[in-house]
Amino acid sequence: MCTYKYTYHILCKISKEKILKGYHGTTPQNAEDILNNQKVIVTPFKITADFVIPSGQRLPNDLGQGLYLFLDSDKPKFDGKQCAKLYAHRWRNEDNKVSLILFDIDESDIFPLDLNKPENAEKFSEIRDKLVQRVEQRLTTFKEGKILDRANIDGIFIEYLVQHFLENKVDIVIKDTYTPFYSSRNTLSSFPNGRELCLRNMELINWEETKEVK
Repeated sequence: MCTYKYTYHILCKISKEKILKGYHGTTPQNAEDILNNQKVIVTPFKITADFVIPSGQRLPNDLGQGLYLFLDSDKPKFDGKQCAKLYAHRWRNEDNKVSLILFDIDESDIFPLDLNKPENAEKFSEIRDKLVQRVEQRLTTFKEGKILDRANIDGIFIEYLVQHFLENKVDIVIKDTYTPFYSSRNTLSSFPNGRELCLRNMELINWEETKEVK
């Protein structure tokens, strides 16, 4: 487990003056269900403190389990709305129809894990380098699917970091990432083209201000 000093250092509350909004691209039906029910269901990923991963689980997404949003960013310059739209057309397209939801997050009391910060990226790399061989040996125990086909296992190490070093206190994970918006193949790049937020705490969604946008 982590020391209190490291937990406090990595989890700094977001200023109350900061507006936190993110775009989620999906199918029209999914958007309607989310807004009508005011609910987002995320399947948890279980991993023990001694790094035992129960079999039969779905490989977690790249930043761990949660609701994925694209954020606007000035430095570097990223357009969250455009990224969400491109993502939906590439990965959630149904007859070329997609919907965008602008989520409003209550930032008055929120703990982020910002993996753009060098000290946090360093901690992630430390965990990955120590445990990567054990993860690769267990890839056959995960459910088949698109995430497993991509074989990006970063989400496992982030889940381990959040659950057992940061005592599940993380509300959101933020990182600049690369998404293959245009190619029909899962192309890779060393340079990000968007800023993603993985919302872990669904109680922070302000449903009164969350809405579908064009």
